[in-house]
Amino acid sequence: MKKIENANIFIQNGLGLEEFMNKVIETNQDLKIINSSIEVTNTIKNNENINPHIWTSLENYIKQVETISKELCKYNSENSTLYTSNCEKYIAALNELKTNYDIQLSNLNMQKVICLDEALVYLADSINMEVTYIETNHEESTLSADTMKNIIEKMKQENIKLIFIGEENNLNNAQTLANETGAQIVKLDSALSGENSKNSYLDAMTKNLEILKKIGE
Repeated sequence: MKKIENANIFIQNGLGLEEFMNKVIETNQDLKIINSSIEVTNTIKNNENINPHIWTSLENYIKQVETISKELCKYNSENSTLYTSNCEKYIAALNELKTNYDIQLSNLNMQKVICLDEALVYLADSINMEVTYIETNHEESTLSADTMKNIIEKMKQENIKLIFIGEENNLNNAQTLANETGAQIVKLDSALSGENSKNSYLDAMTKNLEILKKIGE
């Protein structure tokens, strides 16, 4: 909030991810807001609520980048040429990465996976995996014994042998499921945290690609 006091433009993910937005708008009425999710239509619902972690789908993220560039050009027109040029270069790199995902991960199409991190649901869905999302508290092991029993039964009945979890998440639930079913735990980068550099997202998603390519080895 301290940083926002001196900002002219605030770029948000949208879809309710930034729960503090009402406070931001109330205290900074002249602040221009760019909602990066407004052109994203490929959304996934969890219990009728939209999962806002849209960026782990490369297709969605590309739309977010395009929206941000377009809005920056409108609000800061004197730098529009630079924004447009940078956007084109960045999207070219993103499209190349997306092509690699499509080609190199085709073996994962329709494979079933238990996802213990809602940010990774879009990633799994984007490579056409059949996702079962289990809502958890990432800081603690909070799944009840009955819930764990039901998940284990489902995994055995449907022969689900993959568990996706964020690399920063608590491993307890995933480890219990893996021990009971023989499933493989796959730790992926949700791109929620890490270094704030211009290549952070590309680095995270490239790392995920390399991890996903090794599934089953």
